[in-house]
Amino acid sequence: MMEHLNMAPVMNEAFSWSLRPGKSLMFLALASSSPLLSQERHEHSLFHDLFRVEVHYYEGEPYLNTGPDSLKADPIRGPLCASLWNAHSYLYTNYSEVFRHETELLALLPDTVALQKQFDDLLDTDTSFQRTYLPSFKREMVAPLHIDSALHIAAHFFYLHRVNEKVTMHVCIGINKVKTLSAAPAYPYYAAFCYMAIWGMEDFSMLYQKMIEPYKAELRGNPTDERLQELEQLVYDELALDPQLRKVLLDEYARKAEYLNFDLVR
Repeated sequence: MMEHLNMAPVMNEAFSWSLRPGKSLMFLALASSSPLLSQERHEHSLFHDLFRVEVHYYEGEPYLNTGPDSLKADPIRGPLCASLWNAHSYLYTNYSEVFRHETELLALLPDTVALQKQFDDLLDTDTSFQRTYLPSFKREMVAPLHIDSALHIAAHFFYLHRVNEKVTMHVCIGINKVKTLSAAPAYPYYAAFCYMAIWGMEDFSMLYQKMIEPYKAELRGNPTDERLQELEQLVYDELALDPQLRKVLLDEYARKAEYLNFDLVR
């Protein structure tokens, strides 16, 4: 999900993969819990039902694909989970502890039953993540978000920085400075919404391309760290005023308002 100023495709590296020519991918889906959540069971023990874990094999090596379940088979909860899948993926990626245990989980293979149980147990005991995630799932309303504040957050998903001596633009679920902007309890939902809106665009690269166009030669010329920080802030400032990004956020809110747990005000 990075751009080396050569306009290569931008990828969501948390949820995308590609195969080299001539290689095959084997896929193994673990038996998951029923997507129909029983009202008679305690929600803590059911938290894992909102997520799925899968094992993929690439060139013979296993890796995990985990994240929110869209619950498409659930007529009650499915519409919310499917509509907010990208937002919930942002919350999961940035606030859950599961990623810290990937090596531990893979070590349980080939016992996929044990792997599933350990994954469920990790989710059940991650009470901090539950406190972050469940208000969105249950649509517990939080403080309103002003569109200008939303633009400020959304702009910070376009992260201009240096990686391995090359100037790079990341538009990514986790490689950014978004989480550093606020520690307010409602902030994760605002950031998740902005990520969802950006990722729903047909081509979000056009937003940053027009911002960096006047500076491409300078960026290719290896600017100093101080100058790169100035340009990074310039991208944030200009995108926060961009009418197209404003429309993207307003349109996404109009589509998803019935599922979101905050009001977007103008």
